[in-house]
Amino acid sequence: MILTQDDIQRLESFCDDTGAYFKAMIRYLDQLTAKQIREGLVTPEEVREDRDIALWYSYSWNNIGGYPLYRMTAQWMPASEKNAGGCGAWYYRYAVALLYCGEPERSLEYHEKGAREEPAYPWNWLQLGKLRAHFGDRAGALAAVEQGLSLVPGDYEFCTLRKELQEGRTLLEMENHYINPQCDQELQEQSFQDGEERRDALQKLWDIGGILAVPEGLEQNKAILRPVSWGQEDPEGFLRCTVQSGDTSFDLRFPINEAAFSRLDPKWVSGLRGWMDKESFSTCATHRTYVIQEYLVNLDGRARGTFRDPETGARYLSCVSGQPVPPPPAL
Repeated sequence: MILTQDDIQRLESFCDDTGAYFKAMIRYLDQLTAKQIREGLVTPEEVREDRDIALWYSYSWNNIGGYPLYRMTAQWMPASEKNAGGCGAWYYRYAVALLYCGEPERSLEYHEKGAREEPAYPWNWLQLGKLRAHFGDRAGALAAVEQGLSLVPGDYEFCTLRKELQEGRTLLEMENHYINPQCDQELQEQSFQDGEERRDALQKLWDIGGILAVPEGLEQNKAILRPVSWGQEDPEGFLRCTVQSGDTSFDLRFPINEAAFSRLDPKWVSGLRGWMDKESFSTCATHRTYVIQEYLVNLDGRARGTFRDPETGARYLSCVSGQPVPPPPAL
């Protein structure tokens, strides 16, 4: 076991109401494991295989949200699966990440495993209600809800899910909820009290948009964007393609997967393509002329370009004025 009781208490101490504690957990885990590896106490493989480390990392990444972090969970968890027996939370956190990475079939598989491994852990049953219904097993979905309510009687999420199953809601609609009833009501009514709440709600829409691709939307948006190459995620989990602007080609990156890209508003994609076609976009002039190599499209309107001096190879980052914030994907 890598984490001591003191380490666990320290991680638990970050669980307050500041909203920033998930990142603090990640920093603590990064520093702790790096120190132990450096001192020869554990190997990197042992860190990856440790169930408790996996549980804390996945808890943090999943709660922060955003496709790149769900992808981190999905990539981290398999090494510790051999040590996950009997732990419903392990299967739940892995399966949730798989869902938001656009793999609902595998998510269903791991929620089913989690329910078998630890039937008394309720939250795999919650997700099974949604996923079984999505894949056509309505009776199994309702049975999962009843199993959950037997474990947590009167729970808001299970009661809401039962109602939505009876109404025939889609998987994406069933995912668009908060645990807290008041917060969920604000989410449904879009009546947020501050900017942070609105940003969280928009991030949730982006996350849900990454579950299921719209094939015709994907082809339409790719045709509008006209990429030279397409389809590979980079190490950070960003969707990457190469585009041509005038005589310059550069990488265009999105912090989403193909499923969310397929749900982008085509009018916004068209505006992005038209903006990139402007001749001024291909270079950035200071005391020298730098050629753009990469453009990161963020979801909050903050764009970032990476530029290179063609003579020296020197690189620098710069903010780039670009398109308005993309509207969240339609569910």
